[in-house]
Amino acid sequence: MKRIIKIIKYFLLGLLGLIDTLLNYGLIEPYIIDIEPQVTVIPGLSTAWEGKRIAVIAASVGMLLFIIGGASALGLLLAKSIAQPQGVAIYDPARIIRSLDIFVAMANMSGIIAHFVGTIASVGLFIWLHPEL
Repeated sequence: MKRIIKIIKYFLLGLLGLIDTLLNYGLIEPYIIDIEPQVTVIPGLSTAWEGKRIAVIAASVGMLLFIIGGASALGLLLAKSIAQPQGVAIYDPARIIRSLDIFVAMANMSGIIAHFVGTIASVGLFIWLHPEL
């Protein structure tokens, strides 16, 4: 019985190797066989930037909405921690908010805001350097 399982295992490994070889050849083959030069038209920078401008604006709006949502969640966390009674009045340990939780959330929000400001600054610099776009 063990011999049959061993034979089946080696057969399946060989079949897997064959499939892998065929897939790799199928991925490489178009680059080997196709020797005719294909002329492609490279668009100008202003043509390429037309679609990307909308994508950059949409991404910036999405990041801004994410920042607003994260800041509101951080505000709720802070309000919850202030509203809780301190000291021995807390009887449910699952409802305790430690100050470390708030600091971690504030650090995450600061990192997100820094990335957003950097992205907007780099896009603004690009537009300032290339006003014709």
